[in-house]
Amino acid sequence: MGTDFNQTSYELHEKHLSENLDKETLESWKRKDTVDYWRHENMYKSLLPFIQSYPDAKWLTVGDGRYGTDANYLLSNGVKHVTATDISDTLLIVAKADGFIDDYKAENAERLSFADNSYDFVLCKESYHHFPRPAIALYEMLRVAKNGVILIEPIDKNINFSNENFFVRSIRSLMNNIQLQIHGINKYDGFETIGNYIYTTSEREINKIALALNFKHTYFKHQNDYYIAGAEQEKLAIQGPLFKQISNKIKLYDFLSSIGLMQYGLLVSVVAKETFSEACQEKLKQSEYHKYTLPINPYV
Repeated sequence: MGTDFNQTSYELHEKHLSENLDKETLESWKRKDTVDYWRHENMYKSLLPFIQSYPDAKWLTVGDGRYGTDANYLLSNGVKHVTATDISDTLLIVAKADGFIDDYKAENAERLSFADNSYDFVLCKESYHHFPRPAIALYEMLRVAKNGVILIEPIDKNINFSNENFFVRSIRSLMNNIQLQIHGINKYDGFETIGNYIYTTSEREINKIALALNFKHTYFKHQNDYYIAGAEQEKLAIQGPLFKQISNKIKLYDFLSSIGLMQYGLLVSVVAKETFSEACQEKLKQSEYHKYTLPINPYV
């Protein structure tokens, strides 16, 4: 595929939703009574400090091709204006017709058509790792955002840099290095069946991008998740076997992560282009985000 792989990758993703998923699975994505929705809602809750602190904010969602479910969550929680975007608008057209979302547009994340600072917040949830050139997409999201960009993505387990306490960080680093020595440096590298490399994120990488653009603050939150096939069909209300397996696994992962015996699975990264309001910062603190105050470039 050579130097044109980035274009090939986007074309593969554009075809994926309409050709490779069964209708039952597609329809399940819009339901809010399933175990799978409960999983995603646990991730979405990290957005509440921004939703509550900026009730009139305009939002853009990137890589939101699952019927615009990210946009729908925002709308369902009081956000007044959200534009859902994805490389393919196949399911977004249906979501709009069903009243599931208000606005949508087919967009390539590397070449967003919107003007600078045209949205208050840009959200990219579990799509950044699909992009062939994620950094370009992040620069584009930062360009069109006025207040900040929020990523919810798999964490890079090859990188241990964070501001956790010394003991937890040391234990986690030791355990991780043992794993890497046993399995090799590529232990945590992987590819999805559609062909893309699973591009994971880290605090250090996001901070470097923020530093390069002379932004003052970043915020991070760690989470865990677990998926079992069939969660899309099991109803949450019955507290069935899949819910018990998934919830117990997440609780175990949370405990092991908290004492440093394993890495968290997900990282919520926030690059602030403007200083957030005091009310927002307090809500972020209560929601267990940790804040970096980045050094200012003295030559600019």
